[in-house]
Amino acid sequence: MLRDGMEFDVAIKCAKEHKPDILFLDGSLYVKGRRSPIDCHEYELYRKKYARLLRLCKSEKVRLVGVSEDSKSRMLSNHLSSQYKVKFPKFMTDSTILRLLSPGGSFRSIQFMPQSMFEAEDRIEPGIVANFPTAYLQPTELSNPLRIDVPDWEGDLDEIISTVASLCRGSGHYGYPLPMYIAHMDAHIPAGQMDWTQKQMVSYLSKQDSTLGSAVLKSTRRNLRPQ
Repeated sequence: MLRDGMEFDVAIKCAKEHKPDILFLDGSLYVKGRRSPIDCHEYELYRKKYARLLRLCKSEKVRLVGVSEDSKSRMLSNHLSSQYKVKFPKFMTDSTILRLLSPGGSFRSIQFMPQSMFEAEDRIEPGIVANFPTAYLQPTELSNPLRIDVPDWEGDLDEIISTVASLCRGSGHYGYPLPMYIAHMDAHIPAGQMDWTQKQMVSYLSKQDSTLGSAVLKSTRRNLRPQ
C-alpha cells in the first residue's frame, strides 16, 4: 500500500505539473479501487490518495488508463456468465479463454463493466462513484492479452485501446506499451542487487540479535536433506 501510495503521489505530481494527454498506471484501476479494507493508517492514506488522483485527472481532463500486463482475473468470464449464461471451467482465466477463442493474430475483446464499483471516503465528487469500463487487447500475435480499464467519465475507450496498440508496435513477443516498458526498466532492481541487500539486512539483524538472526537464517529441511 505504501508503494502504491508513492506511485499515486508521482502520478498526481505528473498530472499537476505536466498535464499529459494520457497518464498510464501499471495495473488495473478497478482492482486498485476494490482493495479490501484493512484496519490501519496506510490503508486510509491509500484510499485518499487514489481518490485524489481520480478527482484530479477528471478536473484536469487527463486521460487516466490502467494497463495490466499479465492478468489472471475472471472479470470477463464473470460478465459473460452473468449476461449470457455462458459457463466456463473455474480453472480458466480470461486470458486463457481469449487465447482459445482467438489463437492467432491480434484482437480486442468487447467492452464490459466489472460487477462492482469503487467508492472512497474521499469522494471523487459529491454523489459520484467511479465505475471502470474494461476491455482486453492482444496487441501482437505472440503476446498475452493486456487488460485495459479507464474511469467511467472517459468517453472513448476505443480510442484509448487504439493508442495502446500503437504504442506496442515493434515489441513483438512482449507486446507492452513502450512508455511503460521504459519506466519498468528504469525502476527494475536487478536480482543480484536484491540478493546483496537481503544479505546485508540479515547480517545486520544477526549482529543486533543473535537469537532472531539464527531463526531467520535457519535452513529449510530441503537444504539439509542427506545427499
